[in-house]
Amino acid sequence: MSDLFYATIKMMTGEEVLAEVMHTEENGTRFLILHNPIVMEETFDNEGGQFKIGQSARKWLQYATDDMVIVHFDKVLTMSEMNKYATEQYKKYSYIAKAKSPVKKEMLSLDHSGYLGTIEDQRKHLEDMYNNSYDIPE
Repeated sequence: MSDLFYATIKMMTGEEVLAEVMHTEENGTRFLILHNPIVMEETFDNEGGQFKIGQSARKWLQYATDDMVIVHFDKVLTMSEMNKYATEQYKKYSYIAKAKSPVKKEMLSLDHSGYLGTIEDQRKHLEDMYNNSYDIPE
């Protein structure tokens, strides 16, 4: 269940996301951890009288500074493991997508207002709130 594999994922929103995927479950909730998720876009060019169609890759979350994303399993319509050829193409395209990203420098989350703390700190905080709650029977 927690093996890494390369997959193309059709989201409920209609997006098709390519990523290295790990399926996991915690407290009865199933979710996917996506590493370097990208989306492909068709490109059209009419240069010199010749019409050309190609593909371009971009990061799924363009301004994210982390390369891992958690997606709840109920937001996934379908998922298919990539074959060897598609996996090699994904690796090339994910490198290109990172290079094209608008976020070029590493940013420390502590410097940004959206930072809430580490997962372990938040887990301890929530457990403490639960354990110290007045409505829990002894």
